[in-house]
Amino acid sequence: MTAALLHASRCCASLLWHARRSSFFWTDAADNLYEKGLGNDKVNTWKPGMQISLLLEDKSGDVILGSSQHMVRFDLINGSLSPATVQIPEGGYQYNMAACDCSGRIWAGHIPLNRNAYGASLYCLDQNARPRKMIGGLTDPVGIAWSVENERMYFVDRQCDSVVSYFFQKSSGDISFERVVIKLPDDLGIPSGMTIDKEGMLWIALSGTGLVGRWDPRNGKLIETVSVPVPNITGCTFAGPNLGSLVITTTRGNLTDAQLKKYPASGSIFVVEDTGTGGMALNKASIL
Repeated sequence: MTAALLHASRCCASLLWHARRSSFFWTDAADNLYEKGLGNDKVNTWKPGMQISLLLEDKSGDVILGSSQHMVRFDLINGSLSPATVQIPEGGYQYNMAACDCSGRIWAGHIPLNRNAYGASLYCLDQNARPRKMIGGLTDPVGIAWSVENERMYFVDRQCDSVVSYFFQKSSGDISFERVVIKLPDDLGIPSGMTIDKEGMLWIALSGTGLVGRWDPRNGKLIETVSVPVPNITGCTFAGPNLGSLVITTTRGNLTDAQLKKYPASGSIFVVEDTGTGGMALNKASIL
């Protein structure tokens, strides 16, 4: 399965599919926010004036921007930012990725700015917007997904070679370790993002090899792969009216001049128009 170029860009970081607006949002290294609908070339651009390290959708339809200091709601109509209501638990850290569970809680990776080994954590932000440390001793949290029945949470750390399953309590948000469900082969690359389809299969973005793999978490087997013509992938998400398309983001970061010449499309966004399955609709935040 091969992905086609969707939008040429020099850099693409965080990505969000916004079903209500039938468009996707992404950011770049200069902290610009972009919006583009599938099937057209128009791109809306904003410069919110803050560092942007993650994107989420609020239940109201606004976009939540995360930074090294806080999370805020961004009004797409007038471009205003709401007052910060979720602060990082301590200084010297920043949020680097996030996802929402079925109750609207925000689960966010929290990494040290000095990149100390095993200094990162996974936090859950509940209805009181109070950060609760759920997993510590991490290197770089990059992927969270919930099973179709919301009975399990799947999690992957960038420097680990495994996807771990946790039993998930919908009412409280509590998790308990179940088992390692997928062992990622070294020759397929480093995990850099994850999403789930309606059949319960996990799609994992693999940096270094230009691949996205589809795995069965029940038996740990690789089912198929998607390839893009650049090495470094930063994430993937389902998009489109029926969530049947897979959008893949890439980066130019850490590539030499020779590599950029060899892979000129690095930093662009790619899409598989028809994956043969549909993705799970992303949950929306309800705590801000």
